[in-house]
Amino acid sequence: MVQIKGIRIKDYKSMYDTGLITIEDRITVLAGKNESGKTNILHALETFYKDDFSKNDVPTKDGKLNPTIIVDFEVDGEYFNCKLKEDLLDAESTYTYTVERSKDYVDKFNGRIIDEVIKSITEREKPEIDKIKETFTEEILEKYNFQIDKINFNKEIIKIYKSFFSSEDLSEELSVFIKEIFKVEKLNEEMKTVSSEILQIVEQSDIYSMMKSVKKILIPEFKYFDNFNDMLPDEINLNEIENEEFTTKNRGFINLLGYFGKTLKEFQKEMNEVSRMPQTLLDSYSDNITFDYKNIYTQEDLRISLNKDGNMIYVNIYDVDDNIHPKKPSQRSKGLQWFLSFYLMLNNSQEDSILLIDEPGLYLHASAQKDILNFFENNLKNNIIYTTHSPYLIDTKNMLRIKLVINDRSKGKGTTVENKYYKCSDIDTITPLITAIGYDVSQSPLELGSGLNIITEGPSDRYYILSFIKLFGIEEDIHIIPAQGATTTHLLASLAIGWNLEYKVLLDTDSENEKARNKLYELYLNEDEYNKYIYKISKNKDFCIEDVFSKEDKKKYSIGKAKNKKLITAKMIYDKVVKGEIEKKDLEDETINNMEYILNLICNN
Repeated sequence: MVQIKGIRIKDYKSMYDTGLITIEDRITVLAGKNESGKTNILHALETFYKDDFSKNDVPTKDGKLNPTIIVDFEVDGEYFNCKLKEDLLDAESTYTYTVERSKDYVDKFNGRIIDEVIKSITEREKPEIDKIKETFTEEILEKYNFQIDKINFNKEIIKIYKSFFSSEDLSEELSVFIKEIFKVEKLNEEMKTVSSEILQIVEQSDIYSMMKSVKKILIPEFKYFDNFNDMLPDEINLNEIENEEFTTKNRGFINLLGYFGKTLKEFQKEMNEVSRMPQTLLDSYSDNITFDYKNIYTQEDLRISLNKDGNMIYVNIYDVDDNIHPKKPSQRSKGLQWFLSFYLMLNNSQEDSILLIDEPGLYLHASAQKDILNFFENNLKNNIIYTTHSPYLIDTKNMLRIKLVINDRSKGKGTTVENKYYKCSDIDTITPLITAIGYDVSQSPLELGSGLNIITEGPSDRYYILSFIKLFGIEEDIHIIPAQGATTTHLLASLAIGWNLEYKVLLDTDSENEKARNKLYELYLNEDEYNKYIYKISKNKDFCIEDVFSKEDKKKYSIGKAKNKKLITAKMIYDKVVKGEIEKKDLEDETINNMEYILNLICNN
């Protein structure tokens, strides 16, 4: 497949320069608060694909700005050859290239893949180039009785073909060619005619046809899904199909026709047939159309039915076990409307399309949003870029997918993108991230801040360490931040690094923490830096926070390792310490020594 590797957007709507947005995974998440410019990034990529810039794309700041979108791609030779059905590239090589499109200038393609494609095509199609040369010298020049100096015709023709990757209009490059061979600054009418005849020959060649196919492969389809414009309509007026805005306003219906394998023109022609034929066709389209949501959204089976009445086409949705009581799409839940429409869009897209999805599952409840995330992960192979401010659409196992979209209007920079999720300190922007890793910011604000931040494996560790600090009367500025398990400590450590905070991570020494330590190690340059921030709470193996207490103290305070009681017990110990019901003198020496070891890790160095 063609993979998207990077994006940079300049002078487009709310963006003056996003900086390079690095794409590091098949799925990319644009997260951020409302009105930050997330949707504009998707619009920019759709504009890039369609190459249909308008005056509305120019930022209001300066009407003379030239909206420009630069996209980095990667393709492997085997996929390219397979799509083109020609072996032009090394099947075992991977090629990177950049395409730049703007409102005012022609396309710019950069990358060795262009030179290699041109070289391979022209070597293979040399007989055709010789034929073009022969036609030019023996027919066109003789026809107009022109005399020219000797030129490297093959080189010049290849240059003309290569110009296709800067513009589909080859006439300008041909004009330069004609001026050069006739040594003139301006073409007379006969020379213009020569130019147009050469252009006709070039555009009818197999080389030109192949170039067009190459360009189509190098710029894959970007398919934008809009929560509002792509929804399935209740009805369609056939009289309005000819209107220019019909396709734009009824994309959900176009996608439905795509599911049937019909274009709008084909459908319109069929509906204009006389007699009962149109409804017969509609019935055949409607039969056995069911949508299987098993393991995706819900286990609902639905059937869509189209009915014609005069110039109106009505869309009805039946439950698979009810053929009597249809409902209009708008009468279904917003969540079901969204998924039906999204499903139709997927079926009307190429299998290697890059999907641009604005706020997927906006109308779905939390668990259904997680189903959507699972659907993206396991049921699709496409590159996906989606916007969200929902924590349920953020996969904490793949945080590098997250790009934070920021628009600080006070600085006048417009929309920018931070590639490293942990480098943004704006609490509103990172709220969905913090919530996704286990915090409810509205109920329990994240306590990372000035002073020393101690990151623990979980809430029970936090309560125990707070108890130790209280028992020993430590009054330093210390914040205890619990992760949601050892394997998420690296997420909080990332935030601390990004915000340039003082911190330490405390881990148990049991074997289950090996994965946690590996993830943390990836954050650091070397082992010395790792050891500066990551600490084990004991020198003993298989030691967890509850093992701080001696056997007698465990028995005395009912401290066990049962998961369903860990947090309750830890909170109980903390409350007793706060109330003075547990004091240092009440604990055995083994317990005191273990506590001191942990507190030394925290307070020293």
